[in-house]
Amino acid sequence: MDVQRSTAAKKETTAYQSTLKKPSTTNTPSRQDQALLSCEVGVRMRESRIMSGLSQVDAAARLGYGNSSKLAKIEKGQSSRIPLWVLRKAAILYDVSCDYLLGVTETMERDDVSHASLRELHAFMYADFDRRHAQDIAAMVSLNNTVVTIKQSLILAGMQAQQMDEAKIFVEKQPEWQEIRGGNRLMNSIDRITHTINSTTVKFKDLQKTMQAKSGTEYQMNLLLEA
Repeated sequence: MDVQRSTAAKKETTAYQSTLKKPSTTNTPSRQDQALLSCEVGVRMRESRIMSGLSQVDAAARLGYGNSSKLAKIEKGQSSRIPLWVLRKAAILYDVSCDYLLGVTETMERDDVSHASLRELHAFMYADFDRRHAQDIAAMVSLNNTVVTIKQSLILAGMQAQQMDEAKIFVEKQPEWQEIRGGNRLMNSIDRITHTINSTTVKFKDLQKTMQAKSGTEYQMNLLLEA
């Protein structure tokens, strides 16, 4: 995730950075040199903010500004006087070095080894979380489909059991029924089937209530209960 943000940020700023000229190395910077430095600081401030996943409004609020207008000017290179406290807070907020924001170094990390490793670890953790989250969603969808199928099958079986019970009552009223061999066994089988279907339906409803009680406000579990 950090790698993708870094790539996007660099693509957005490369074209603008290529138009900047490096300030001269004389002891007293000219106004043009100061303007170029302000532009470079602005570009790096913007790139660092994008890398951190912050909007301009959120970053401005965390830096202590009442609105984003001043930060916008800094990022556009339109502010010739950037307070030192802003650079310090920005370095902490964006997790970069002050040297990077000032254009002294091309390395963002305050500590090249530890921070680079930490960023790689964060990127791996985010990717692994997304992968596991996708697997959980797929499993919940599959389980939800299974629950829906079972519920529909029980509803159909209940309707058929009711029809069998009504047919049984009708047949038992017929005089010739007593002369049919195996009739009592058939009726007993119908009773057992009806009882099994009704009992399974009750157990399924109890299971749904138990799942609802244990799930609380978890969205994934509630999906099953809405089926």
